[in-house]
Amino acid sequence: MNKKKAVKAFGQLKYQIISASHFNSQTVMLKCLIWRILTHDNG
Repeated sequence: MNKKKAVKAFGQLKYQIISASHFNSQTVMLKCLIWRILTHDNG
């Protein structure tokens, strides 16, 4: 997958999660974990 597309899709998902959870702490931790995986995966 194109990295820009992946980041854009993740951004949309992130906002959906935030909206649904109102920044539930576990969701923030999960978001950070996913973001670290995405940003450190340089192919």
